Amino acid sequence: MFTKIRADGDFDARGNYFNRGEAKVDLGANNKGAVWVSGGLTTGYAFTRVGGRNLDEWTTAGKFQLHLPQLLFRSRPGSQSRPILSFEGGAAGGNKLAAGAPVLGDPTRPATENTTKFVTKGTFTYSVRPSSRLTVDVWASGGAAASEFFGGRRYFSNVRAQARINLTKDYDFVARYDCGRRNPDYRKFCGWQTGFVLVTGR
Repeated sequence: MFTKIRADGDFDARGNYFNRGEAKVDLGANNKGAVWVSGGLTTGYAFTRVGGRNLDEWTTAGKFQLHLPQLLFRSRPGSQSRPILSFEGGAAGGNKLAAGAPVLGDPTRPATENTTKFVTKGTFTYSVRPSSRLTVDVWASGGAAASEFFGGRRYFSNVRAQARINLTKDYDFVARYDCGRRNPDYRKFCGWQTGFVLVTGR
């Protein structure tokens, strides 16, 4: 059995990047072998503010994961050296952009609606540590719904690649590239970020 809790966020005062916060909890059990298999439940909440309106999204879904065989580099402490494929299916809802709403960035206030839909999402994650100080992370996700849910669209996708250089026990320097759409507003951004991050539980 396992429990995973994750929280993250992005902020850009100029509005040229993702502005959002998210928290997520996973509960489940796994079976370890050549290919690890795990399954359980996931629930999460994300929020942002666009055009003077609050947008949010909650999810409650079943989750299935495949931990594929290790690739490229031998395992090091703190690495997710097995690629992970995750699949989710369940209910999602919240205060969303209405279908046909003005494009984000338009000076008019976007139309929103409270809605609940059945959605499916898939995620691929892979982290390797070629050396004791360098970590490379690759992350990609996508989702689909029967009708417009993802910022007035039926589908979304997002990719991220980043390199982290360990400076001290608790701090890393990060260079990151993001491109795509993320919850809850699914506004499209593509661009680089660099900075420093605090890491716990390494």
